[in-house]
Amino acid sequence: MSLIACNEKGLSMLEVVVATMLVMIGVIGVLSVQPQGWKLAAKTDKLSRAAELVHEELETNEVAIMNCCNALPATNTRTVFASGQTSSQTGDLLYTVQTTVTATGASQWRVKSLVTWTGNAVGISGSILVSTQENYRSPAGCACAH
Repeated sequence: MSLIACNEKGLSMLEVVVATMLVMIGVIGVLSVQPQGWKLAAKTDKLSRAAELVHEELETNEVAIMNCCNALPATNTRTVFASGQTSSQTGDLLYTVQTTVTATGASQWRVKSLVTWTGNAVGISGSILVSTQENYRSPAGCACAH
């Protein structure tokens, strides 16, 4: 039969303090990363909205050019609010969309779109080559405008 020298139950105060400190260090580590995460999420949101605007602008101009009955889209600059409204809302972000349409050959045009926003003068851009398509002529039999 063996004798048990010590019959301890539960945790000592030192073990509780060490465990508490380890948990606090972990929580502080997670909280220190959170502001960087919010900044990255905001940047990603701005970039995705700008990419959507570039895509929309290129697609709109592509459709207009493919139908030779339409007038050739003009080079333009316009302002778009992130809210999608015609005027700025509280906390809204202003995007500037610059589109250029240049002839590259017979019945072929390059459409280039640049989107910048408040705090970012570089922005993102995209371009597409577009040619007129006879199947897109509407109304049928119209005279080509470009």
